[in-house]
Amino acid sequence: MPIYEIEQYETWTTKYRVEAETVAGAVKKILDGKAEPVDDSNCRFIEINEDIGLPHEELTKAEFRDLAKLGLIGEAHVKSIRSILKVSDEKPTKKKASKKSKDEED
Repeated sequence: MPIYEIEQYETWTTKYRVEAETVAGAVKKILDGKAEPVDDSNCRFIEINEDIGLPHEELTKAEFRDLAKLGLIGEAHVKSIRSILKVSDEKPTKKKASKKSKDEED
C-alpha cells in the first residue's frame, strides 16, 4: 500500500508579553518578530483550519474525484490540506504457496 506525507493547516496559539505604548504597537512588535513568548506558554492547539487548503488545480482528476466522493473538497480547495507527497509505492508482497517436493510428501 502506498505511503503519503500530508501537511495539514491547523490553528495554534502562543502567548506573548510585550512592552509598548499602545495595543497597536504591541501587535506590531509580535508581527515583526520582536516579542518573546511567555516562558510557560507552550503552543496550544485550537482547531483544524478548513478555510484554506490545497487548490483543486494541484490535484489529478482521479484525486479530485476520490476526494469529492468522500466529501473532502471545499469550494476551491481540499479542506485544511497544505500538501500531499507520495513517499513510497510499497505494496504488500504476496507469498506464493510452496509446492512440496516428493521427498517432503513421503
